[in-house]
Parts: sequence; C-alpha cells; structure tokens
Amino acid sequence: MCEQASVRRVRVHDLRHTAATLLFRAGVDLNEIRALLRHTRIGTTADIYVDVFDDVKRETACSMDGILTRLQSLREVTTGE
Repeated sequence: MCEQASVRRVRVHDLRHTAATLLFRAGVDLNEIRALLRHTRIGTTADIYVDVFDDVKRETACSMDGILTRLQSLREVTTGE
C-alpha cells in the first residue's frame, strides 16, 4: 500500500511517536496526550513518545532568559544596585 502511494513504509507505532510530538508542539497538554495514547504513566509519554524540536528548546531558553533578566532588574531596583 505504501509503495502504491509513493510513501516510505512506516510502522503504526512510529506514527504514535509523531502524533505525540506534533500534539505537544501544538500546545496540547501532556496529560491529554497521555490519555489519547492510553499510557498509564505520564512519564512514558514525556520520556519516550514526545521529542522536543530545537526551535522549541531555543524558545524555552529565551523565555528563561527573559524571566531571569526581569528578576535581575527587579533586584537592582529594590536593592538600589
């Protein structure tokens, strides 16, 4: 069937990983993804099924940088540094 559709062959299990990753990327709550995949432990979903894209990692790092910058500015204002 895959050959007729001119797509590479993939296992259904691989599609579960892809679905989990794309749903997570789209902002779907990890617990909702866990329920959809029928995992009993959220750790299984998070650790095995969801991959984080590099751009998401960069956005997360930028968010943390912004938080730390604001905290430093607040500290400077309140301590007079």
